[in-house]
Amino acid sequence: MSKLKGGLALSVLSIALIALSYSFWWYQIEVPTSSSALHPVYKIQFSWVSYTTTDKDGQTSITSYDKADTTNVKTTFTTSLTLLTIGGGFAIGHLVMQIIGLAFKKMPSHMLWKVVAGLMGIAATVLVAVSVLLFLQLPQAFQKDEWCKQILLGYFDADGLYNCAEFVGSKNLEDILGRAWQFNYFPGAGWGLGVGAVLFCMLSVFMTLLAKRR
Repeated sequence: MSKLKGGLALSVLSIALIALSYSFWWYQIEVPTSSSALHPVYKIQFSWVSYTTTDKDGQTSITSYDKADTTNVKTTFTTSLTLLTIGGGFAIGHLVMQIIGLAFKKMPSHMLWKVVAGLMGIAATVLVAVSVLLFLQLPQAFQKDEWCKQILLGYFDADGLYNCAEFVGSKNLEDILGRAWQFNYFPGAGWGLGVGAVLFCMLSVFMTLLAKRR
């Protein structure tokens, strides 16, 4: 029973991480303060339906993906959100099965319970994992929409020294006046919480399948 209790605790943690991931940015492009004195944009943070731009004076503006005509970026976020939500539903179902397993220790259908609990946990793990892995395609979505070149950094060279080709990294650029610019781009806390949820889901399934209820 201790394994099942451990699995239940891990399920609670995974569901909490999934819930928290909705509240944080999933991606960010940032211009450090040394460059932001020259650049009108300090950082851009991306959430599910819009992105928030913050200038060097701290003023913010929110733009929906529909308004920005970023179809591929919107699709990436929508698909990840859908898979994350469905995966969270299965994680809750997995938690319910664990509670049932603890509450009714002498149920005759032990194998059926383990199969159902295991399948729900595996489904949750796979769906949340696909959600965070699919999000790695965000740079390709940026490129297809030509977002970086046309909206953010279109005034750099025609080849686009910074064209959102990487998921995480940093670029040092010079504009046509020879001024130095630095751009950092990386996943936000929301994506990191999703990765953590995958790990906790997987461990929870493992503990549940090893549990003995008799």
